[in-house]
Amino acid sequence: DIQKIIEDMPRVDNWIPVTERYPDTENYILLSFSNFSIPLVGRYEEDENGGAFYVGDEDESCVSQDLFVNAWMKLPKQYEENENTFPNEIEKIAEHYGYEKQCKQLIEEMAELMVGLNKYDRADKADISTPKKFLDLNHLKNNVYEEVADVEIMLEQIKYLTDSHAMVRSIKEMKIKRQLKRMEEE
Repeated sequence: DIQKIIEDMPRVDNWIPVTERYPDTENYILLSFSNFSIPLVGRYEEDENGGAFYVGDEDESCVSQDLFVNAWMKLPKQYEENENTFPNEIEKIAEHYGYEKQCKQLIEEMAELMVGLNKYDRADKADISTPKKFLDLNHLKNNVYEEVADVEIMLEQIKYLTDSHAMVRSIKEMKIKRQLKRMEEE
């Protein structure tokens, strides 16, 4: 099961020869050519007659334009702003306190988030309908937001201190894909 997940993980920055396998037909890919030195963005499509590569959104296949695809790779992900909008500040705080202290602080912040979520859930389910309940719920909701922010700040510090941003991002992607697949099978 683990081996299958690893095999299904996208290969990063690796050309895949067309002799090895063809790409999915749903996505744009980067095409390499045996007779042209500049890779181009294109796609692969299949019909009843077989499959063909196309440059961009063109209707003429690569072969009909004397372009011979010898390999392909997935496109990198679209640029996104760094989730951590305060990288220097986060790093400065993390380096000042160090891993051991910040790990304990993370545990404390996670506990506070658990308490905040529990209080909000109990108050929301309470069988009371008054303006005070509305104000209490609003206060409790804002407290949850604050605790989420605290946990995220601490997680960013732990990822920085353990140099695990890329690994965590990769694992998150794998887990999200796995869960989406499970949902399709339900």
